[in-house]
Amino acid sequence: MEFRSNSGLIGNIPLCFGVLKNLQSLVILKNSVTAEIPSSIGNVIKLKKLVLVGNYLTSRIPDVFDRLNELLIFDLCSNSLSGSLPLTLGSLTSALKLDVNNNHLMDLMNNRFIGCPTIH
Repeated sequence: MEFRSNSGLIGNIPLCFGVLKNLQSLVILKNSVTAEIPSSIGNVIKLKKLVLVGNYLTSRIPDVFDRLNELLIFDLCSNSLSGSLPLTLGSLTSALKLDVNNNHLMDLMNNRFIGCPTIH
């Protein structure tokens, strides 16, 4: 499911994405999406690609990624996310890309991410 470069797409990421257990790709790229990343995203266990780039997402990244064993691409760059990286990102050992650049995050190079791909 992809939503690209639509400034008319505003508001929160709907909680109902969490019930789409067979969703493999969620791309919300350069829209006007605001608020938090819903913790229900951790229920989308078939997710391989999560790209939420260039929006206005705020708050912390939810600590819900331990069940997303198939996630290969995790890209949340260019938002306004804050806080520390969630511990469950350390369980994404199959991920090829973890990108959280251009946010307000702390602890980007923490030992808990040894074995994960390079975090940008």
